[in-house]
Amino acid sequence: MVALAPATLPARPPAVRTCASRAESGLFVRGIPAYYRRRALRSGPLVLIAGEYATRPRSDFAPVPTRPGRYYPQKLIVLVRARATVTVSVPTSERRFALLYGRDDWGIPYSRGYRLADGERRVTFHACRAAEPSFVQGKHRPVGRWTEFNGSVIVAGARCVSLRDRTGARTLRVRVPFGASCG
Repeated sequence: MVALAPATLPARPPAVRTCASRAESGLFVRGIPAYYRRRALRSGPLVLIAGEYATRPRSDFAPVPTRPGRYYPQKLIVLVRARATVTVSVPTSERRFALLYGRDDWGIPYSRGYRLADGERRVTFHACRAAEPSFVQGKHRPVGRWTEFNGSVIVAGARCVSLRDRTGARTLRVRVPFGASCG
C-alpha cells in the first residue's frame, strides 16, 4: 500500500482594504499628531503606529497560556497617504509573523488567540482621496491626508520583523520591533 502525502492547503488570498473599509478616529485629518509621530514607523506613503511595541515585555508575545501555537493579536494601526495604494507583504523569512487585516479574520475570540495560519502574508490598502467625506454621522469633515486602517498582527515570540511595502514600482522595507530591538 502506498501512503499518500496530505494535500497542502491553498494559500490564503491577500486581504484588500478599500477606502470604504477604513477606520475613522478623526485624529489624522490634518496630519499625524506629535504623540503618534513619536510612535510611527514611516516608509514612503505608509505609516505604522507601532513604536510602543519595542518597549513591551517579551512575555507579551508568548503563546496564549494553555493554547500552544496561538498568540494574542497585537493591534497595529496603518495609515496610508491620500490616494495611494500600498501592498504590505511578509517575506517568507518571517515565518513567525502574520498580518490580520481581512475583516473575516476577526471572528476568533481574543481569549483563544490566533494561529499564524489565521493571518495573511499580504494586504493591499487603497487610501481614500483627501476630500472623501466622513462616514460618521454628524461629522462634516473630509477623511483628510491620511486614511486610517484598523487591524492587528500575530507575532510568535518577541522579534524584529522586516516587512515589504510596495507602492507602484517602488518597494521599500520597514523593520518593526516587537519586544526586541531592531538594532
